[in-house]
Amino acid sequence: MKLILTTTLLSFTLLFHSNGQSPKAGLIIPPEQMGPTYQCCVAIPQTGFTLYEADQDNSIGGCIMPGQPENSREFYGYETSPKSGEEMVKFDDMHRLSYEVYCLEFSEESNGFVRINDSYWVKKEEIQQQKFSTSYWMDFLVKNNGNFMGYYANDPGLNLRKGIGTNFEKVITMKGDEMEISLTGEVKGLWGKVKVKQYEAHPCNSMEGGEPQVLNTYEGWAKILDDSGTPNLHYYAGGC
Repeated sequence: MKLILTTTLLSFTLLFHSNGQSPKAGLIIPPEQMGPTYQCCVAIPQTGFTLYEADQDNSIGGCIMPGQPENSREFYGYETSPKSGEEMVKFDDMHRLSYEVYCLEFSEESNGFVRINDSYWVKKEEIQQQKFSTSYWMDFLVKNNGNFMGYYANDPGLNLRKGIGTNFEKVITMKGDEMEISLTGEVKGLWGKVKVKQYEAHPCNSMEGGEPQVLNTYEGWAKILDDSGTPNLHYYAGGC
């Protein structure tokens, strides 16, 4: 399965827009029921998205659209060949939304556009016209709390604190698959209030038919997003 990034220009320069706040980063979410008009696994409309070199209407540089699968089991690998005028978007540059669906990430928002893969811009109006939507990371994580097996801290770990900010006492450093994190929905900026279960072993590794043993529970605040607006947490979209 491939995505083809078609462009009329081989090189371009992007300006980083900053207003003194952390950039808004998130996901381009497909309709809940994608239906047969979308190829398996790649959440991009069949007619594609227009790509812009900048967050301006007069800067069209190409389009991104689904390519034809060469192998029905080819889900993860891509090669880039920008000099040919077509660039294959890597699965590594997409977010695994669920077991069989990958979607585009955006790293910044400006002037009614979002920037994908730290390169081209896509117009939010067009995203909505295609029945897709944009979701900031914090909104996505809070909304989907409980829909996954749990959230887990990215390496090398994430500090749980008694309040918002690094000046507050550290309760514990959350790390590994044995520390399952859930969001309470109470957030402030990049921080969120969380509840933590520390298991003896990850629930997927517990004995068949048995309940995973909980060693400790904690509650406090953690910096859910880093300064770029991307998560300090991950989840297992494919389940166990």
